Amino acid sequence: MLILTNIDLNGGQLLNVVLQVLAASPPAPAQGMIYYDSTLLQARIYNGTSWDTAGGGDASLLNGQPGTYYLDFAHSAGQRDHTAIADFDTQVRASRLDQLAAPIAAVALNGQRLTGVADPTAAQDAATQAYVLSQVAGLVNSAPGVLDTLAELATALGNDPSFATTIAASIAAAKDRANHSGTQDVGTITGLTAAIDTQILGRVAVADIGDGVATLFTLTHNFGTRDVVIQVRQNASPYAYVGVDARAASANTATVQFAATSVPTAGALSGPDHEGGLAWISAA
Repeated sequence: MLILTNIDLNGGQLLNVVLQVLAASPPAPAQGMIYYDSTLLQARIYNGTSWDTAGGGDASLLNGQPGTYYLDFAHSAGQRDHTAIADFDTQVRASRLDQLAAPIAAVALNGQRLTGVADPTAAQDAATQAYVLSQVAGLVNSAPGVLDTLAELATALGNDPSFATTIAASIAAAKDRANHSGTQDVGTITGLTAAIDTQILGRVAVADIGDGVATLFTLTHNFGTRDVVIQVRQNASPYAYVGVDARAASANTATVQFAATSVPTAGALSGPDHEGGLAWISAA
């Protein structure tokens, strides 16, 4: 029956009354509302702000809560030792490493090995022994035993950190003719310029003399020496050599003189000057 007004018992008693049984407090309670909490196993009364235990409390309750309330982990606080968890070790050991949080510091293996590791595929992957050996084998690449280590290679290169520069300098020095010794066939030399030793081969100065008047002619040879040989020949057939009074007038000139009765005509004679006397040629 729904009663929509207050009931005044005028000091009378409510006999055999059962409070409303609820598993949780009702919503929007009014001050003085009362019910029986089937979870807490106690009567509860609303004081206008919160729910209190009705009847002044129960000695079997702690802060209004039964022992089962505090045995529920959901209502506990603080930490408990792992030994209090019956299957702690079993559950931890059943967890995979990839399910655990990533480490944020170095991980020590206490001198133990990681086994069954796959070969690396990324730059930051750990390297396996097989991978390292394969890389070393690729680096050695069937090199002979005396040259299959860095120390042996360093020794072969003379322990010279600038080996390429050193070799380049050695090649340049080898190409420099100033560092060559021995002889070389002329046919293997291109662009050869021969320097004439004037003490062995003579130099020739040639001039046409004779004008039908003069008997003395000065020939300029610019040899810088009086050690010259002077010879005169005819400029026409039979190209005979003729005797004259020839003198080394200076280091760069010579004179040729004819008798007054033998004045040469224009261009009739040629008089070459020769420095030295080992070999010389006259030419018109």
